[in-house]
Amino acid sequence: MTAFEITFRDKTIFVDSPFMATIFIYQSYGHYFIEVGGSETKSDELTLSHKWIDSKMKIGESVEISIIEENTCIPSKPIETKRAFSESEPTFKEEISEFHARMLDKFYTLQNFLKNEGMIT
Repeated sequence: MTAFEITFRDKTIFVDSPFMATIFIYQSYGHYFIEVGGSETKSDELTLSHKWIDSKMKIGESVEISIIEENTCIPSKPIETKRAFSESEPTFKEEISEFHARMLDKFYTLQNFLKNEGMIT
């Protein structure tokens, strides 16, 4: 069996294979983030969501990721474990509304630019 060995900010974590693990490094509006998480299905009714790293990154920071033999490490405990898909409906609707507002703002900005350039009327 294998595991991820992830070093970030002088801390090394090990995420082992029983989890469906994800490593996201992404940029949003000029800010950079790293997120290491995973899910574990306990039964048809219960899926757990685990998170090992959830952090904003700074300029110059790096992440080292290796795939290693699982028997060479002790799996790290997540910093957060919760029931997956258990967020309340209002929070989800609020997030969707915020997302739609941002997308609509981008649309109007692009529309005005294209009008000013004479590309649309």
